[in-house]
Amino acid sequence: MIKEMKKEIGSFTDQLITISHVNDYKTAQKLEALVTEALPEASIQILDVGALLAAHLGIGGVGLFYFDEKPEHYMYINE
Repeated sequence: MIKEMKKEIGSFTDQLITISHVNDYKTAQKLEALVTEALPEASIQILDVGALLAAHLGIGGVGLFYFDEKPEHYMYINE
């Protein structure tokens, strides 16, 4: 996942990256550490997947969400 992310993210490395999981926070934290190592300038958040999606994905599902290019109207304020 990290190799694909680095290839696809291009030069937009200072963005908010989201990691989502279905009742597997430990794996999400491990993925967070890998993303932080690969893209130290990125901000990262970890979120639970909602019930409807979780019912289809099942326990242990983990996802990584990012932009492959900077949108025209992108604004992220890290507070």
